[in-house]
Amino acid sequence: MPLTKHFTTASLRGVGTILATILLTAAACSGESPKDRLPQLHLAVDKSYGKPPHTVKLQATLSPVPLDLRQHPLLSWYEDQTNASCVEADGAALHMEGNAAKMIQLDYTVTPNTVLSFDFQCIQQGEIHAIGFDNDRDLDIASAQRMFVLHGTEGWGIANNVYRQYQPRQGDDGWVHYRIPVGRYYQGTFKYLAFMNDHDVPTPTANSRFRNVSLVETGEQPEGPQIRWDLGDEQSATDAWAVSHTYERPGLYVIRATVTHQGKHIASHKVNVRVKHPPDVRRTLFLDDRAIQKTTGVQRVVHRALKHPGNPILVGDQPWDAYRPQVYGTVQFDAQRNVFRMWYLAIPSHVLSPDPEPFVGGFKRIGHTTLVGYAESQDGYRWVKPKLGILSFNGSKANGLVNLGRDNSEGVSIIHQPQDPDPLRRYKAIFWEHRVEPTTAPTGRETLSTDPRGDGMWVSFSADGLHWNDFSGNPVIPQGSDTGQCVLYDADLKQYVLYSRLGVGRRISRSVSRDFLTWSQPQLVFAADGGDPPGTEVYGGGFSRYEGYYIGTPWMFYRGTNQRIDVQLIHSRDGIHWQRTAGRERILPNGPEGAWDSGIIFTACQPVVLDDRILIYYSAFQGDHHGHPERDWEESKRYYRGGIGVATLRRDGWVSLDLVYGGGEIVTHPLLVPPATADDDTPRLLLNTNAFTGDVRVTIQTPDGAPVPGFENSNNLHGDFLRGEVTWPRGRTLAELVGRRIQLRIRGRLARVYSFWFE
Repeated sequence: MPLTKHFTTASLRGVGTILATILLTAAACSGESPKDRLPQLHLAVDKSYGKPPHTVKLQATLSPVPLDLRQHPLLSWYEDQTNASCVEADGAALHMEGNAAKMIQLDYTVTPNTVLSFDFQCIQQGEIHAIGFDNDRDLDIASAQRMFVLHGTEGWGIANNVYRQYQPRQGDDGWVHYRIPVGRYYQGTFKYLAFMNDHDVPTPTANSRFRNVSLVETGEQPEGPQIRWDLGDEQSATDAWAVSHTYERPGLYVIRATVTHQGKHIASHKVNVRVKHPPDVRRTLFLDDRAIQKTTGVQRVVHRALKHPGNPILVGDQPWDAYRPQVYGTVQFDAQRNVFRMWYLAIPSHVLSPDPEPFVGGFKRIGHTTLVGYAESQDGYRWVKPKLGILSFNGSKANGLVNLGRDNSEGVSIIHQPQDPDPLRRYKAIFWEHRVEPTTAPTGRETLSTDPRGDGMWVSFSADGLHWNDFSGNPVIPQGSDTGQCVLYDADLKQYVLYSRLGVGRRISRSVSRDFLTWSQPQLVFAADGGDPPGTEVYGGGFSRYEGYYIGTPWMFYRGTNQRIDVQLIHSRDGIHWQRTAGRERILPNGPEGAWDSGIIFTACQPVVLDDRILIYYSAFQGDHHGHPERDWEESKRYYRGGIGVATLRRDGWVSLDLVYGGGEIVTHPLLVPPATADDDTPRLLLNTNAFTGDVRVTIQTPDGAPVPGFENSNNLHGDFLRGEVTWPRGRTLAELVGRRIQLRIRGRLARVYSFWFE
């Protein structure tokens, strides 16, 4: 069978990027059956060398051969009344009409890594359109726990199903692609793959089409030196790919890709990738052993953020936030205006309050409605609430409220993109909008909002962060997330990433979008596990990109024990697979009994990284989650009003590797010495270290461990350095080593090492 190999390079003007793509595929020969088709492998190497950080990214995606449904006889199950089903497109598609239910026998073992991939089309909606695994041909409770409902008028199927969002795009002829990680929902060996087109009416007209159905086992590809792997390796029952790379000389890598089909090697390709600047110029942190070959006499320590002595720095002292200000919201530093900006959840009252329910924007709201308050600060510690004159509260616009959403805009997360070519979209917000009717009757005039848009996740846009325009097509996700949302822009993926609790209960899900309007199906990415106390849940969290990592500050809710919430530290390389950092240490613990933050703590969706500080803004209150309804209004105010505080870490201060009293050392994996990023053409090695009571020194050695002559022992660093430059005797500099593969051997005693980097 002929095999085509395609390789192209293209220069993308303005972003300093060269894209190299390999496509390995079989020629589409006329008359070939699906079982003869070969898989496709797309391998993309993206080399970015504009402004630092310089990166090399390798992406690989396998498109496995879909199931040939002609090789699997269609079996009826449940109420297959109309029996109007057929296989189309040379075995690649199943068409179902009326009230139909079909199965094919696969005898497939669903593992934690199993992904079900397919396209779905529906022209006429019925009651249930679904797909899933089963072990018999009866419809029972077990069936409901395994079927993923994609569309339909009836509520049925697997719990927490986030895939019931059939929304075809214009121009796609109604087809929507699904990629369901079945192994995250259930596992085991199953006899059948089942399809349902349920329309139990006298004259059923519903229809469903499923095509390109495939089962893929996904696995994480380990990171190789000098290359960040963006996607894991994949294999199906018949197809697999493998990618490797080797370093040839400074600036040159060789990428090799192979594809196998039914156990046989069918294709391979090699391409040289030239890189102007090596990729290792980001700061290297020690959240995990990503950069480390070995350590001796070293302890990894998670550092608790230092709470500001003046906390809380913002309290509910205005009518619109009198009950509670809370950072189910966003804090940013605006470098253009040199000011800190805060958008926070403002709650004016409470169900126990004797005060009348407020009017907001002319409409009546519940007392504990969730509004969006705004505050500013020159230093990040002393805040003011300017009177914005935007939204009326009890008949007056002299307040600090911005107008986001319809009734209850909860958990607003805002990003600022000054480079957006549309000036009206440079601020973007996403939040949970939901209607809660006031408990008291209207006052004789129309006092309830008549906005017809439904509940769910809404987005809004602004030129200045104050005057907002809600998207006319809201909700962009027809589900709610009863927590603080967290959205960020990943420049590597060129996507917006949303962390919330969409469809997963008190756990964390992830969804992505390229335009902030069309979002992927939420995917479960983080949850409590057996290492947590019984009954622990994840109430929400803050998430950000930091020096090549994703950093998370999950809010751990101890529902099964003391009903309190504190904050741990987690990290990830891809934003999907998360690790607890150095165990389950708390980066923000509850305060002592009776303190303002002794009960519950929530962080803002991202920290503020400014100069040599990391500022973590958080809201807290004294009461626990139980709420104690027996308390009266005055007690409730004392326990649950709380406020907003701030805690600080030094730059890169999430984790350190501590060198013990008797001496310790850290040996890195091999890395390249990059050219200088400054104008003096002499690269420098810098350490973020606290060696105030000890000392640190560095040996540069070859990848096989031999010291490089002249770089055996650096001059000692003694003191507390946020940017400690490593120097060597007799004026030796790293200019002599540019482009060489080296290892760093960091040695010392009684010192904390937070990070290192070249510049």
